[in-house]
Amino acid sequence: MYFPAKVDLWIAVLSSVPMLLGIWWAFKDFSWGALILLILLVLVVWISYRTGYIITEDSLEIRRGPFSEKIPFSEITSVKRSRFYWPSGALSLDHLVIKYQSGTKSVSPQNILLFMNELKLRCPEAEFQGL
Repeated sequence: MYFPAKVDLWIAVLSSVPMLLGIWWAFKDFSWGALILLILLVLVVWISYRTGYIITEDSLEIRRGPFSEKIPFSEITSVKRSRFYWPSGALSLDHLVIKYQSGTKSVSPQNILLFMNELKLRCPEAEFQGL
């Protein structure tokens, strides 16, 4: 089951404006630095706007642009809802912090309740804090 990431418009604008201004300034007088900035902007936009989460039979797959990572459900130890900013690749404050054996990830699905319910079904051993 695929869950697209939630995007808060104000965060998207705040994170994009400085880069766009930098590229505009750099392209006034073309340089290789401007080209590098443009490539970085494309990568950031790709990651930010092509983020989604896939729940499979045995794992949670987090896709961010060209990158993806699988977290087996057996490794998930806790899930907690948060509105504190957590650098996650998603452009929303409303997210879930997922702790697993080798780290912590923050995910921000559009339908957070359905996503959470799917996780509860597949991770019965995990602690769901405040949910």
